Amino acid sequence: MLYRDQQYFDLPSIAASQQKEYFVDAGALDGETTRCFLERFTNGHAYVLEPNPRQFAVTKERLRDCPEAELFPYGAYDRNTTLRFDAPVNDVSGAKISEDGTEEIEVRRLDDLLEDRKVTFLKMDIEGSELAALRGAERIIREQRPKLAICVYHKPEDMWEIPSLILSYHPDYRLYLRHYTITDSETVLYAI
Repeated sequence: MLYRDQQYFDLPSIAASQQKEYFVDAGALDGETTRCFLERFTNGHAYVLEPNPRQFAVTKERLRDCPEAELFPYGAYDRNTTLRFDAPVNDVSGAKISEDGTEEIEVRRLDDLLEDRKVTFLKMDIEGSELAALRGAERIIREQRPKLAICVYHKPEDMWEIPSLILSYHPDYRLYLRHYTITDSETVLYAI
């Protein structure tokens, strides 16, 4: 990734935030995004979700010295259930929910998992499950109106369905689109 240390945090309204941030890292992969968050927001707190057991172990190790990071071995989704998951050994970033998946993962609605916890910043890079996960975070978004950084490159329809859903929760969000690679991946929709 060309801009790994900037992705999710480079918009001026995010970078200049002076408030204590409560960050959801949905799709933590290896914990690097959480590390970048904690370096930028030294008094921040992170809720870190990674459903792939192999990657969860990597994330747990990378964040072992970060008491301000709460780790959850779940994926974010629109219901609390167990789903089939395809986790290719050679492509950890391409793991995704699939009816033909060889593994099972637990997924949770963020509204249920985080209950009454404060959320000021919500990031999702969850391989095509972003729309479902946003439905599972409706209460958090409606009541707390966190900043959103949502990947919209996994499915073509995400480019219009995700902004439409976000604006149905809060029509006053301002939307921004940023792209972080020279390939077709890493396009992020921001709602501020």
